[in-house]
Amino acid sequence: MKLVISILLVILPLMANAVTVEVDGINFNLITKDKAAEVRSKSSGKYTGDVIIPSKITYEEVDYDVTSIAMSAFSYCYGLTSVTMPGSIISIGSSAFSGCTSLQSVSIPNSVKEIGSTAFSDCKGLTFVDLGNGVTSIGNFAFNNCTSLTTIIIPNSVQNIGNNAFYGCSELTSVTIPNSVTNLGKSAFALCKGMTSVVIGNGLTSISDQTFYSCYGLISVVIPNSVNSIGAYAFNDCTSLQSVIIPNSVTIIGNGAFSNCKSLTSVDLGNGVISIGNDAFHSCSNLPSITIPNKVTEIGSSAFYGCSSLTSITIPNSVTNLGKSAFALCKGMTSVVLGNGLTSISDQTFYSCYGLISVAIPNNVTSIGQSSFNGCSSLQSIIVPNSVTNIGSLAFSNCAKLEDVYCLADKLSVESSGSEGMYINPNAFTSSHPENILLHVLEPYIDEYGTIEPWKNFKNIVSHVLGDSNGDKKVDVADIVEIINYVMNIPSEKFDKFSADVNHDYHVNEEDIELIVKIIMGIE
Repeated sequence: MKLVISILLVILPLMANAVTVEVDGINFNLITKDKAAEVRSKSSGKYTGDVIIPSKITYEEVDYDVTSIAMSAFSYCYGLTSVTMPGSIISIGSSAFSGCTSLQSVSIPNSVKEIGSTAFSDCKGLTFVDLGNGVTSIGNFAFNNCTSLTTIIIPNSVQNIGNNAFYGCSELTSVTIPNSVTNLGKSAFALCKGMTSVVIGNGLTSISDQTFYSCYGLISVVIPNSVNSIGAYAFNDCTSLQSVIIPNSVTIIGNGAFSNCKSLTSVDLGNGVISIGNDAFHSCSNLPSITIPNKVTEIGSSAFYGCSSLTSITIPNSVTNLGKSAFALCKGMTSVVLGNGLTSISDQTFYSCYGLISVAIPNNVTSIGQSSFNGCSSLQSIIVPNSVTNIGSLAFSNCAKLEDVYCLADKLSVESSGSEGMYINPNAFTSSHPENILLHVLEPYIDEYGTIEPWKNFKNIVSHVLGDSNGDKKVDVADIVEIINYVMNIPSEKFDKFSADVNHDYHVNEEDIELIVKIIMGIE
């Protein structure tokens, strides 16, 4: 009862100040207090033909300025062919012209400040709109599904373009978002299938989720320096998009932001990017290369899944999180450099990277996930550092060309948790034919490898003496000479890089020479 009374207290004063009248075939709400009139829907029937809205009406010898078009005033007036608005109109209400399928053009006077939600949605015959120079806000779904609209000029007065404002305007070919726009809503231009170009003004600080989702015709886009984030699926399924330049101001690339952009051949990631979201470039099948900036800390799950033309990748040291399936099915990838910021390689990270030839696991990695390199059918060699304590099921399965595995573990475990040493799932090398693979280990631990699955199934286990760069099973000055020759690009046939890399950093240089000197001198 209290709620009803409260509502009545609000409505009754409004009703006392509002009168409904009809003048020259148009219905109005009169706000007597303000001497203002609002165009409203007909009491019965629908508006048809050409409607000319006057700037002023007179009722009972009192003049009223026509200042607004009410919510749903012309909604689903299928026979409405045109409407002329006076310069006195300030606002156009929600759904004011929605579903007016015969309306072909509309000119909005400069006096209008706000176009309400769904104001012109589903006006499928609308081909031309003049927004005027006074509009500051275009509401949610304002021109949603205006499938015949070919052009739209957004004036410099506009500050807000709402969610789905031009969603499904499939004949719209281009749009320029002026610098005045500070808010571009979610899915604002999604499914504008005919759009080939877009200019984004520098008033935006973010591109919202799905803003240009499924704009199949979009060829290129330049993102201004004002933008600091690109939302989830912002350019998803823009299948004609060929290039994109992401400025240094952008720190976050959202989930699926450029997924399924199958024509994308060039991506310039600015130096400010910190996070690349899940599926960010999923199925960008023509992308041949990409440089990950040194500030990136996170590459999400399936971020580059199915980028089948990608030939190589370098993960910088800044990356601490590399998500599940991040580079799975990058079939053309032949090389990968993993930064030392990684502590784990997630499940299926490089699953079915058919072209990958070799991989060196960084020294900080403690776990290699399930199927992380499963199906890398061209993989010939792997280096596993001593830091690794767990290798998951099928981690290196179906690697049919695998010839050499270098393992630096100095302690092995048969327990997956709760014990020291490296644990490897017995199925880690399933269908990789370990009986044909040469296992390289450090000399003091060779016997232990021969007793534990799956290591004991390898063709042969070869021991290496750390620092023995010439393979004569002893460490002396001759090994230093071998390293010097290698650094000078004149290595001998007997040079053993695995043994020469004393500090296990995957580089043979003066640091290894210093360590060999200490070995010779008996200094640990």
